[in-house]
Amino acid sequence: MTQTSHALVIDGLTIDRPNGQPLLRHTSFAIDPAEVVLLVGPSGSGKSTIVKLLGGLLENGPGEWRVSGRLHCGGQPMDLATERSPVGGIVFQDHALFNDLSAVENLRIAADHAAHPPDA
Repeated sequence: MTQTSHALVIDGLTIDRPNGQPLLRHTSFAIDPAEVVLLVGPSGSGKSTIVKLLGGLLENGPGEWRVSGRLHCGGQPMDLATERSPVGGIVFQDHALFNDLSAVENLRIAADHAAHPPDA
């Protein structure tokens, strides 16, 4: 996967849990500028782990999570096995969601309350 015109590219992402069990294998994806992405899946499928990885919050090393793959962001390539990602992120969990609303409706509420840059 190439980084051409994408804001963020993950290539060959592999993540093993601290106990050695595989979580993701050779996963690749690209996010275009201004694209909104939802990570949806069952509990334990890696959603929060990917966001923590992108935010530089996932402990990687002996006795911790094992990560390999490449990140390209802002034209800067990174080796995820040895470098922490500075991309950032947020994870909404059960206590921060409205149970009677869909995922999209919950995200709309968050977007409506987010700080918006001043008009130029």
